[in-house]
Amino acid sequence: MVGVGYVPCPPLPCLPLPSLSAIALPAIALIALALTVALTLALVVVVVVVALIALIVIALAVVSLPVVAVVVAVTTLLLLVLVEEEEVVVVVVVAAVVG
Repeated sequence: MVGVGYVPCPPLPCLPLPSLSAIALPAIALIALALTVALTLALVVVVVVVALIALIVIALAVVSLPVVAVVVAVTTLLLLVLVEEEEVVVVVVVAAVVG
């Protein structure tokens, strides 16, 4: 009874496993791309903060204190909205205190 109606399945074909380099190279490329984007954004933030501090210093030299206070407040609010980085907030607050 064992052999009646029994059709053996053919063996499964052996699929080649991907090599380590085929897995590692795209992963390394993605990590490098992510790091490049992150460092570029960090550099842009630093440049923007330095430019804003320079504007605040120029404003201190040219205009009266109430105008500078408004510029510092608006700058702080813009940076809080655009960039949620604690370092940026600290830099702007220090610039405002120095100003």
